[in-house]
Amino acid sequence: MKATLDTGLENWDSISTEPQIDAVYTPKPSKFISLGAMAPEVGAELKSSHEAWSGLELHHTSAYGLRLYQEGASLVMHYDKIHTHVISSIVHVGHEYFDDNEPWPIEIEDHDGVRHAVNLEPGEMLFYESASCLHGRRKIFKGKYYASIFVHYQPVDKNIWSYTIDDVINNVPPFWREGIVEEEGNRWAGQVSTPLPISSPSVVTTHPYSTPTVLCLLYRV
Repeated sequence: MKATLDTGLENWDSISTEPQIDAVYTPKPSKFISLGAMAPEVGAELKSSHEAWSGLELHHTSAYGLRLYQEGASLVMHYDKIHTHVISSIVHVGHEYFDDNEPWPIEIEDHDGVRHAVNLEPGEMLFYESASCLHGRRKIFKGKYYASIFVHYQPVDKNIWSYTIDDVINNVPPFWREGIVEEEGNRWAGQVSTPLPISSPSVVTTHPYSTPTVLCLLYRV
C-alpha cells in the first residue's frame, strides 16, 4: 500500500479525483488511488485481526481506497453504512502536514456519548464500530494530503446484526427536531472551537453485542 501511494505521489497531477462524498466538506476534491485487485486481498488478510478484536465471525464487505484528503478537508460526524460497515478499520498509509504540530485526529463518539480523539501515524490501523459509533474529523486539515484505506466487515450471524437503513428511518421519532436551537452544532464539520484531548487508543466502552471491549484500538500493520 505504501508503494502504491509513493507511485501516485510521483504523478500527483495525474491522480484521479473522487466523486463528492456527503460526509466530506472540502474545497478541493479528495484524490483517489484504487486498490484494484488488492482490495479483496486486503480484506482477507486483515479479517482475522478484526475477528480477534470484535470477538465475532465476520464477512468482508469492502476495502476502499486509497483516499487522499486535501487541504481544507473536514468530515462531519457520521455513521457508516448500517448493513455492511459494522466492524471496521482505518489503515493510515501516509500524510504530509504543513506543520507536524497540527495533526488531523479522528474523533469517535463511544456508546456513552463521550468523544475521543486519536492521531494516526503511517502504518497504524484503527479498529472501530463505524455503523454504531459517530465518527468524523471536524478539525480543518492543514496539509497536502492524508491517505488511508477503509476496511469493513459485517457479522456472519444475522441474529447479532441484521439492521437495514429502513430500520434506522423507522426508529427516528417524529419529534426529533423539537428543542433544536442551532442548525449546526458541535458535531458538524469544521466546528471545532476547543480541541479534544488526544485519547488512549484502547478506550474501554460498552460493546453493543455482548461484553465490554475497546471502542478503538491501534495496531501497526
